[in-house]
Amino acid sequence: MKRHVLLVESVGDVGGAERVLLDTLRLLDRDRWEASLLVLSIPGAFSREAAPHAAIAHHPTGRYRDPRAIGSAVLRCAREVRRSGAEVVHANGAKAHIVAGLAALLCRKPCIWHVHEILDPRSPLNLLALRVPTARYLATSRAVRQQLLRLGAPASQVRVVYPGLDVARFQESLPRAGEAGIRAELGVAPDVPLITMVGRLQPGKGQHVLLGAAPYVLARFPTAQFLIVGDALFGLDGDYPARLRRLTARLVLDQSVHFLGQRTDVPAILHASTVAVQAAVSPEAFGLATLEGMAAGKPVVASRLGGVGEIITDGVTGILVRPGQPAVLGRCIVDLLANPERRAALAAAAAARTVDFTAAETARGVQAAWDDVAARSRSHAMSDRPSRQACPRRGERLAPERAR
Repeated sequence: MKRHVLLVESVGDVGGAERVLLDTLRLLDRDRWEASLLVLSIPGAFSREAAPHAAIAHHPTGRYRDPRAIGSAVLRCAREVRRSGAEVVHANGAKAHIVAGLAALLCRKPCIWHVHEILDPRSPLNLLALRVPTARYLATSRAVRQQLLRLGAPASQVRVVYPGLDVARFQESLPRAGEAGIRAELGVAPDVPLITMVGRLQPGKGQHVLLGAAPYVLARFPTAQFLIVGDALFGLDGDYPARLRRLTARLVLDQSVHFLGQRTDVPAILHASTVAVQAAVSPEAFGLATLEGMAAGKPVVASRLGGVGEIITDGVTGILVRPGQPAVLGRCIVDLLANPERRAALAAAAAARTVDFTAAETARGVQAAWDDVAARSRSHAMSDRPSRQACPRRGERLAPERAR
């Protein structure tokens, strides 16, 4: 029998967490599951990409500091649970879980919290999300799982489901064919070293560290060029792109650094590159951008933080460096540019490693969690024989005994 899941997303832009959810929708086993989507934001890039795969409702929530905004979103989510007949509610991130988890509690449905970050216990939002009941935590790495356990999550409820890629999108001939076009667009000759960093522009991602490393690279390879791909998203860190440009001017890197903004041709950009870099100074839960560089067959230099060590074996499938050390990063890039044979060996091993992290495998893992919690919920419901109408209709108030 086909089951229904309601997925809840809190933002309108597309970052790594949203990419995982989009791939899950795209690869849904439609013989067993049908999905609807509640987006707690105005329509944006995420909704446009999701539209072919799910019915979408929007409820812009605004500031989570306003209890009225959260309450309104919870009631709307509860109505969507009832309208769709969802057996499972899936919250994509902490903000979504506050709303989805409370709505699922009202409707006596299981909620799964897909945790895409190493939760900061100093964050009031994370602390609130941890107080909302969940049937299952899906952690995007062992590093995420370990932090959840430290914060009190029961080990039996935490399952690791690694994010994955549409690997063929990065390895097929089309991105390779676009390589010359990218270099032509930038005015970069085929033999010029191209060092690329892909990711949201925010201080924790460490684009400023790569800029700090650039002078060390240029001292040895004066024609090298640096690509910064991405932009500030979700209304956060809006001043960081300007700070990066000021740093570029201060280091006299204007002729060597290209800010490309958000791009849809990341596979082609990576294929045109010589080395891919991830210079995070805050722990990354997983690092999809790291995996993208590996899938494109490029040697990747990444910070030794968070879940990246679960993807890269240092010296075998990439290079891990101390975070926040521009000189160390610069010397590592220079060593790779000076050693084509080592670059080729790392790139080949990296590409082979990515077969363990596919979007299809991620979608299967997520849907297996849905199957599990739905079966447990149904078994529990049969034993408890709950009332026929457990979820409030619009304008209806819960009886006191249901609200406990």
